[in-house]
Amino acid sequence: SIDASALSGGVTVARSDAASTPQFRIFNHTRSSGSLTINNLTIQNGSVVGSGGGISGQNRVTLINSTVPGNSASDDGGGVHTRGLLTNVTLTNSTVTGNNAGTNGGGIHNDSFIGIGTAGTVTLTNSLVLGNEASTNPQIRGNVTLNNSAYGFASGESTGDTFVGLTINDVFLNPEPAASAPTTAGDYRLVMGSPAIDAGDAAAAAG
Repeated sequence: SIDASALSGGVTVARSDAASTPQFRIFNHTRSSGSLTINNLTIQNGSVVGSGGGISGQNRVTLINSTVPGNSASDDGGGVHTRGLLTNVTLTNSTVTGNNAGTNGGGIHNDSFIGIGTAGTVTLTNSLVLGNEASTNPQIRGNVTLNNSAYGFASGESTGDTFVGLTINDVFLNPEPAASAPTTAGDYRLVMGSPAIDAGDAAAAAG
């Protein structure tokens, strides 16, 4: 576990965007069992030939009060990539945006070893996965459960329990289009009248 919850401003872990910086992912969890939990971190600018630009994990990955922007992978999972038995990705009070994957799951790619190509579970609570890009499943590759959350907004569409039928510009002040990914640009404060205002679960926000 990586826990920065005691720090009011959190911690940013980033690869430099200078042209001379070699490619590497930010976090690589290689244990075949167990889990990776990240709390109050920003994970950005990871870049890999392969899968998992920001985070590559085995089995369970949990993000709490964290953001994953501007990462890229030539294959799957620009922001987060997991694979293993009964895999699951859980986001609480977190945002995954502006990531790019060359193949599948621009924001999150979650595969289970149970059956070739079987999608694992992705659970979002008070969280948003948006503005990511990939050839297939630009936001999430996985079986998604939504709790006061939404994902989508590629090419203007939205999928979620609150934001159906809206575009990213209805929600945020100055978001970057998905075509710009990987990017950490954009202003993701909520625009006046945004349906995301007071749309979260207060009990989960306490975490």
